[in-house]
Amino acid sequence: MLADAVIRTLVQKGGKVLIPSFAFHRMQELIADLWTVASHQDDRLQSELPDGARLKILCHSPLSNRLNRVYAEQLTKVLGNGKAQYLSKELPERAQCTSSEIAGLYGSLYEGRAVNNGKLRFSAVSARPKGGAAGSFGSNLKTSDVILASSGMCDHGPSSEYLRILRDDPRNTIMLTGFQASGSAGRELLECSAGEAEVLDLSSHYLGMATSSGFWITFLIWRDTRRDQRKRQFLLTTGSQTARNVSGAKF
Repeated sequence: MLADAVIRTLVQKGGKVLIPSFAFHRMQELIADLWTVASHQDDRLQSELPDGARLKILCHSPLSNRLNRVYAEQLTKVLGNGKAQYLSKELPERAQCTSSEIAGLYGSLYEGRAVNNGKLRFSAVSARPKGGAAGSFGSNLKTSDVILASSGMCDHGPSSEYLRILRDDPRNTIMLTGFQASGSAGRELLECSAGEAEVLDLSSHYLGMATSSGFWITFLIWRDTRRDQRKRQFLLTTGSQTARNVSGAKF
């Protein structure tokens, strides 16, 4: 679905794709998913895109880019039994690359280097714009096809600026990949997008951990307190009911 929507927007509609994203983990997850698209659908991209053209993906989230360094450093760590400490074996197999290559992707983005994979080109904005911010967002759109930007609900951060520019053009597509709280700009998009940019709700594909940051913060607290044997109660208050049920079951 991700590949279909991106190709339809760029090739058939001649628009841009905005993917608002939570900075912690969701952004890295989307980068890996798009890398996987390039690995599995290179022939399709070759046929759909003009000769010599690349699908240019820009990751715009200074916080997320700092976290890319952590991912780059940690993903290749191996336990004494030979198993990867953090990275499941499924991701390298699905993405058709090694754990070192995935870690290298995040490391290159953190260091400001663009990375090519077939017809896709990844780059990242590493700092907040200083002065002329509105112009910098417009310039980014001129040189990019797909924008991954925080925050996930479009109320603040780069995604809110890109949304302001893109939302009124039906050629564009906005893909929401997480829970949208009542009253948020993201929820408004879901409820009333007639005559504006196409809005796709992909949150059901990323429900495994409710809001990923909330789940992992809770998990770290649980991990650090379980040794004292006292009962602990956790209230999962973000995400849809389905997502909270999934997260609760993991405990």
